[in-house]
Amino acid sequence: MWPGAPGPHLQRGGVVVPQLEADAAERGLALRTVQLDVACAQSCHTALGMVAEMTGGGPWVLVSNAGIPRAGAMADLGDEQARYPLEVNQLGPARLCRMVLPGTAARSGAGS
Repeated sequence: MWPGAPGPHLQRGGVVVPQLEADAAERGLALRTVQLDVACAQSCHTALGMVAEMTGGGPWVLVSNAGIPRAGAMADLGDEQARYPLEVNQLGPARLCRMVLPGTAARSGAGS
């Protein structure tokens, strides 16, 4: 979720985005949301492009709270079943950090 334009109305972690938007509006705040699949590099690129458009440059901070459990014994999992939780829990968040850090450092002056 990013602070200001309407986004997909999704339920994540028991919180419904339209309710968050309504709560923000009651307080005179704008709330914009962007959906992405942290396990998909193209989805991450697309979402960060949308954020850059919405904010005039990109995010100042990244909060990554994606995560899923791995169900079953490791011996019972195929490669794809084992790979997806790794993408969501480790590789995807690391990818987002690599994508966001250069811009956040430049905007804060840390990269100069």
